[in-house]
Amino acid sequence: MEQTLSVGGQVVRPNEKAAGVSQLTIFQAGAKAGMTIANTDTDGSFVIGGFQGKDTARVVVQARKEKGGSNLLIKLNPRWPEVTALTWPLPAEPQPAVTAYLQQSQKQQKAERQYRADTAKTIMLKGVTVAGRKPTPRPDARRIYGQADVVLRTDDIPGSNSFFSVLQLLQGRVAGVQVSGSAPNFQVQIRGGTSISGSNSPLFVLDGIPVDIDAVNTIPVTDVETVEILKGPSAAIYGSRGAGGVIAIFTKRGNSNYDYSKTPAPGIATAMLPAYYQAREFYAPRYETAARPAQPRPDYRSTTLYWAPTLRTDATGQAQVSFYCSDDASTFRVVVEGLSNAGTPGVGTGEFKVGN
Repeated sequence: MEQTLSVGGQVVRPNEKAAGVSQLTIFQAGAKAGMTIANTDTDGSFVIGGFQGKDTARVVVQARKEKGGSNLLIKLNPRWPEVTALTWPLPAEPQPAVTAYLQQSQKQQKAERQYRADTAKTIMLKGVTVAGRKPTPRPDARRIYGQADVVLRTDDIPGSNSFFSVLQLLQGRVAGVQVSGSAPNFQVQIRGGTSISGSNSPLFVLDGIPVDIDAVNTIPVTDVETVEILKGPSAAIYGSRGAGGVIAIFTKRGNSNYDYSKTPAPGIATAMLPAYYQAREFYAPRYETAARPAQPRPDYRSTTLYWAPTLRTDATGQAQVSFYCSDDASTFRVVVEGLSNAGTPGVGTGEFKVGN
């Protein structure tokens, strides 16, 4: 059984290859704030434990190379494995226990509604109108055309960060676009396009500005948002320069609507760990208060009447508890579970009846 929370993953280079041994600095924010320093394995893998927390724990992992560089990526392991949902046949008729529970719940709700009506302390609130404003995306001035023939989004391509350049990303992915050669000497041709000079090379446009192919080769794939291809009539808006087709590249930072919080910082990853359950205080009515109402609310509790999670016995092994029963005449079951000083578990059960 895992006694504390842990975070694991792998440190890789921008090309998704293992980064080797790296130094990790782990920060935990919140009430249990702290810092831990550790090293990864030779393949960049790591599992760090010892984190405490309730509800949710925020952990920040920072990785650096042994020589001090931080141009790394941290891939955190998923917290839970993928689960396949199972479909179970529904019962033809409700079970007797479920029917009895629903009837008891309806009885309790009816009594509570009657109680609220009889106390004459109900205050009717006036309606309140809350107005919100949805942010309007700013128009993207980088596009001077309407709809592209082909649109590739790097976030939709698995492993896109492993490609060395955008042109390598296009190889074999777009019909009619032929990318030959190797980095950095790629040659690109769009089928059916030829300029007046006889060249069949497409026009490259970076964030709305025409550039040459050498500039395209220097763009990291991680900075690219979309790649759009224009063929034939769609490229006519660029005149004779677009006769061979157009490859428009749009970067994330060039988008005026881009959310920079979604861009991971090099060598830093944040994990939100589902921590241990924050136990709530068990509800039980208190009838011994001085401000007891003249018409006490009917008590139709039919589930758990009392719960003491940290009860301790005295030197003789005895313990005493007191609680209020419900107004229903019924038979209640008592379950006691615990551990001895030697760690031996034990359990005991019993019953008692409550009459009218």
